[in-house]
Amino acid sequence: MSEILIHKRQARRRWTFFLSLLVSLIFALSSSCQKSPSVPVEEADHEHAQAEEINLSVEAIKTGGVEIQELQTVSLRPRIKVPGEIKFNPRLYHRLSSPVAGRVEQLLVFEGDRVTRGQNLVKLFSLPYLEALTELKLAYERWQRLDQLQKEEKQLAWSLVQSARHKLKLLRLEDKDIDELLRQPAADQLYCLKSPISGQVISRQVLTGEQVEAGAVLMEIASTDRLWVEIFIQEKDVARISEGTEALLRVQAYPDLDFKGQVNYLGPTVDEATRLVKGRLELNNPSGLLKPGMYADVFLLAPEIKTLAVSEEAVQDLNGRKVVFISEGGGKFKARPVEVGEEISGWVPVLKGLTAGEKYVSRGAFIIKSELLKSTFGEDEHHHD
Repeated sequence: MSEILIHKRQARRRWTFFLSLLVSLIFALSSSCQKSPSVPVEEADHEHAQAEEINLSVEAIKTGGVEIQELQTVSLRPRIKVPGEIKFNPRLYHRLSSPVAGRVEQLLVFEGDRVTRGQNLVKLFSLPYLEALTELKLAYERWQRLDQLQKEEKQLAWSLVQSARHKLKLLRLEDKDIDELLRQPAADQLYCLKSPISGQVISRQVLTGEQVEAGAVLMEIASTDRLWVEIFIQEKDVARISEGTEALLRVQAYPDLDFKGQVNYLGPTVDEATRLVKGRLELNNPSGLLKPGMYADVFLLAPEIKTLAVSEEAVQDLNGRKVVFISEGGGKFKARPVEVGEEISGWVPVLKGLTAGEKYVSRGAFIIKSELLKSTFGEDEHHHD
């Protein structure tokens, strides 16, 4: 009897479990059926379009400084930005070496000193120089003493003078210097090294009293009045650049200044590793503001193009897209998604999204965007309430 009761209780429990499971399934199905239907795509798009429209009063437009222009074609010169490094101009850079061996008796200039072409820089005591100078003086005196003798002897003496002069010219003396030595009864016994260019002493390698060999470099002199700028151009931009292309250069030290230059060299090959073409600018630097070794942003001015363009301020970021606000009259403005190019001198080329003749907000677009966002946030709060 007890076993029968146990079986009945177990059967009753199984039925209870199945009934509760059935009720749960029915409740879940009924809940899913009661969910609100999804909003059609067309209705969602309509609501989104309304969210990107705004009406402003005449007073609000005036207060916000909103200006409207008609979209037109403008002429622009694209600027290709490339990296650059300022270098010395090799044509204006000179390593001063001594053509004779000797001892440094006087150093007349040091690093940083400005010099002019022909200025004395270093004086050496040099036996080879003294020998050449003595030979010249003896030959010249002999030629003067033979003034009354036969023409043939006079010509021979003069040839010896010219030979002695030539030896001094090999030591970088000019004719005027040699003439000055002949006029002076007691010529300077020290050999003078003169500056070959006007510029500034960049470095010095010797000290007073030091013995130097022929060919030894004593100092380096350079002019920074005209510099080179080494640039690197991407392969895709090479077709728009050529020798003579104008350029603007900016450096970190003077961010508000533009320095003008010109491309005077474009490399014949593309670097296999970087895919860049090496080029060079040459620019004047009379003020001395630019220093060799500076890095620079270089903007190469490509040929002029004609394109639809809006003011830089007109393009705004809205909901992750670039938009321009179109005026539909009566204080109504609508955000229009656009595709644009890179900014050029305050203008932004319009590649897609607008047509010529449309009226757009050229100034005050940020104010309209702010008002639009405020109204959108207000609607969201209202819906949440």
